Amino acid sequence: MIMVASKAKRSAAAKKAARTRKLNRKRSKKTKRRSYKCPGTEMTHRKDGKMVKCPKTHDVSSFYAAQKIAMSEGLWRKKLENTIGRNGFVFRTGTAMGVFDIGAYKKNKKLEFYEIKPKIAKPRALLKMEQKKWALKWMKIITTKLVYYDEKNFVFSHSKPILLTKKNIEQHSQPLNQKKVEEIQKISCTKLFSDKRAERYCKKELTGHSVKIIRKIGKLRR
Repeated sequence: MIMVASKAKRSAAAKKAARTRKLNRKRSKKTKRRSYKCPGTEMTHRKDGKMVKCPKTHDVSSFYAAQKIAMSEGLWRKKLENTIGRNGFVFRTGTAMGVFDIGAYKKNKKLEFYEIKPKIAKPRALLKMEQKKWALKWMKIITTKLVYYDEKNFVFSHSKPILLTKKNIEQHSQPLNQKKVEEIQKISCTKLFSDKRAERYCKKELTGHSVKIIRKIGKLRR
């Protein structure tokens, strides 16, 4: 009887282990991230800012997301530079908590800051709490604006800047609700540049990668 019970326990344990291995293989397949090896024709920014050939194997999802940020912010920055010209300057603000993405100064005008957000029905379409606090803190001496962008197949369009005030900043800040989603959906976006010019900015200045390669990587996400 003891031997029979022992065999039954071993059999049950073996079956359980087999089920666990099978489940782990399924989970591994689901969580496996796709990658793409750059072909040697693309460029990337070094830490010192210089452009060099990109030797990297990119994680498909994180790479595409990073290029969307680079283009959505970069195209708006180019728009500001073209508009302001020699009468001022445009700068990236870095990674300080709460500070908006882009700063701009025009002669005899208040310093302006722009936050670039995706036109989507998700919380990241709205200002974070620290961004809201930062804007309210400095609102008397600077101008803060929100710009939405829409992206399809790595073609970008942007909204007109929304001037943030004490009265309207709450509706552009987290948390997200249905009313805010509906308001975001009403915002219209248009292209800042022709496709050809945007692609040139993408390759030469903003990402170092061609739109063709980025689209190819984007398709691998599906």
